[in-house]
Amino acid sequence: VRRKALYVDLQKSAEDAFFIETVDENEKKDVFFVASALARLHHLKDMIKAQQMTLLTAEYLKKVLHTMEQLIFFVVKNEDGSGDAFSCEGFTWPHRQRMLKDMKLIEVLTDILFYPFGFQLYQLNNIPNELMVKVFQLSYKLIKHTIREYRPNELYASQWLDLFIHQSMFSDPNYDLFAEPTLTELIDNNKKILENKIKQETIVRFVNMLKTQ
Repeated sequence: VRRKALYVDLQKSAEDAFFIETVDENEKKDVFFVASALARLHHLKDMIKAQQMTLLTAEYLKKVLHTMEQLIFFVVKNEDGSGDAFSCEGFTWPHRQRMLKDMKLIEVLTDILFYPFGFQLYQLNNIPNELMVKVFQLSYKLIKHTIREYRPNELYASQWLDLFIHQSMFSDPNYDLFAEPTLTELIDNNKKILENKIKQETIVRFVNMLKTQ
């Protein structure tokens, strides 16, 4: 635990004020669980950015997938009892969605989705590692559940809208990353994002892509 001395400056405005409150044991356990899970995802992200792909063994990636599955069932109520993280749907816990956003989960997941293709380690139409395909799929599923029906998280995630649109448009059907359902979740019935976040050139590119199909 990092400790930092704080003080109150009476000359500052109320905008700089804050308060500290204790949390109950359940919330404390949730924070520790998310922090532990994020440590594994950060490690994966760092290895991808260092382009150390040979270290991404099957055993390692299976542990990553297990961590992602745990995070999905952490945020989704999963009332139907489905044990399949790839297909489970259901209502989500807003306080856990907020926690995942505040602890920077979306940033880590978008890095995992961007860098393998940004460094041309894989192509959207050629991902020979089946386990990495599953990592990408669960990354999108996690983003989808983290923003689902929770407007603050939707607006926050809209900064990566271009990435989601690009991967939705150009992913090969044989390597479905689940980008399209996540994009739909983000922009569906969200006027602010549709009006302010989608660039004109993105619309033109999307229309041109449809013309070539």
